Amino acid sequence: MVKIAIIGAGSSVFSSRVVMDLALTPGLRSCSVALMDVDEHRLDVIHRLAVRASNELGADLNITKTLERAEALEGADFVINTALNGGHDWHEAQRNLFEKHGYYRGAGSVDGDASLAGMGNMLLMLDIARSVERICPDAWMIQSSNPVFEGCTLVARETGVKIVGLCHGHYGYRGVANVLGLSLEHVSVRVSLQRRGCLSASGSVDRDKGGGILAKPQTSIFGGSDVPCGDSPVQVVRVHADR
Repeated sequence: MVKIAIIGAGSSVFSSRVVMDLALTPGLRSCSVALMDVDEHRLDVIHRLAVRASNELGADLNITKTLERAEALEGADFVINTALNGGHDWHEAQRNLFEKHGYYRGAGSVDGDASLAGMGNMLLMLDIARSVERICPDAWMIQSSNPVFEGCTLVARETGVKIVGLCHGHYGYRGVANVLGLSLEHVSVRVSLQRRGCLSASGSVDRDKGGGILAKPQTSIFGGSDVPCGDSPVQVVRVHADR
């Protein structure tokens, strides 16, 4: 039986979606899922949601919860790390601190990769990876919390753990398309290894829904410049609109 450990399972959005995906995947039904978090209240909430989802979908998942990392990792085949060092409150506090000094949403990076939170989280990733190396050395570690690219690089260099990064942020293109009044059937998305997304679309744009964002065809959003995706250090959305 496959065992999947989710470290930092207290995230109601991410963890619940992971469990839903597991429950809807025929090949993973009846597998074992170990939820681990240091926040007992959040862990209890997620555990109840996960058990209910499994039961209602008839997935027969064996879902357990624990406050101990070692217990969750014991016998794991896959380890999904979504833990955020210090939690969202500390993360938001450091963002607010740097905003006072003119750095939008953190120092050095919009998404925190080069901020204090990013550095702290990389240390946590390395610590978890070393636990994986010691307790379940054959397991694959799936890194989801940021900074994904830098964290995976660190773990790969410093340990023998098999690791792969997973970022689900590119799904935000659906929200962008909705704001611009675009039909998803006319939208394509390109995602780079650096987690940057580039959205291209063809068709008519609802300029009222767009709120004036589109001043002309081929307008870039996120970053304020019309730089091709892949050449820019920021996310760029390209929209090709009929006038």
